[in-house]
This record gives sequence, C-alpha cells and structure tokens, in this order.
Amino acid sequence: MTAATPTSPATSKEEEAMSTNPTAESRRPGGWRDIAVIVAISAVVIAIFSLAVMGFTSLDSKIDAQRVEIRQDNAELRRVIDAQSAEFSKDNAELRRVIDAQSAEFSKANDAQNAELRKIVTDTGDKFERLYSALLTERKGD
Repeated sequence: MTAATPTSPATSKEEEAMSTNPTAESRRPGGWRDIAVIVAISAVVIAIFSLAVMGFTSLDSKIDAQRVEIRQDNAELRRVIDAQSAEFSKDNAELRRVIDAQSAEFSKANDAQNAELRKIVTDTGDKFERLYSALLTERKGD
C-alpha cells in the first residue's frame, strides 16, 4: 500500500486498521459486513417463508388427497348401502308375500271356524226353540 500523507493521526490509524482488520471495517457504518449481514438475514427470512409456503402447500395437497380418499370411501359405502338396500327390499317383498299368504290362510280358517260356530249357534237356537215350544205346549195341556 502506498503511504499517503496523513491528515490526522486518527485517520491514518483507521485506514491502516481497515486494510488489515475487516472487523474494524464492519464496525464502521455502511461497511461491507453490514450489507452481508442484511443479505444473510434476508436470505434466512426468504428461506423461512419458502419453507412455510412449502409446508402449507404440502398440507394443502395432503388435505386434497384425504378429501379424494374420503369421497372414494363415501362412494364405496353408498354402493354397499345401495346393494344392501336392494337386498333388503327383496327380502321385504318376499316376507310380505309370505305374510299375505299366511294371512289368507288364516282368514280362510277363521271364516270356516266362524261358519261352523254360526251353524252350531243356529242349531242350538233351533233346538232350544223346539224344546221351549214343547215345554209350553206341555204346560198348556196340564
């Protein structure tokens, strides 16, 4: 380095310290280290922001994947429910046919029993009427 005429002793010491010791320069406002620190901090902030964005993007894609999986599961469950519903409808129709057939048989048996009971009641009434008439005739004759 060329020797310059020092204007003041503090200035020459400062220049000498700056040329040999970068720490002294970094302490000086506007030094190259201040800019490097600002750039480094900015890079860290940008990296953190990028990681956050990637994290949110990753979460968003996971949420979308789960949403698709849930929709597929819902569709599968609906198919199963529809199949079971159709099977239950068939079983229900078959049970209704059985119940209707049994009901018809019961009605026939009930009607036959009612007719038989009516005949018994009618016959008993006729017999009672004849007996009563015979008793009345016998009493009148006495």
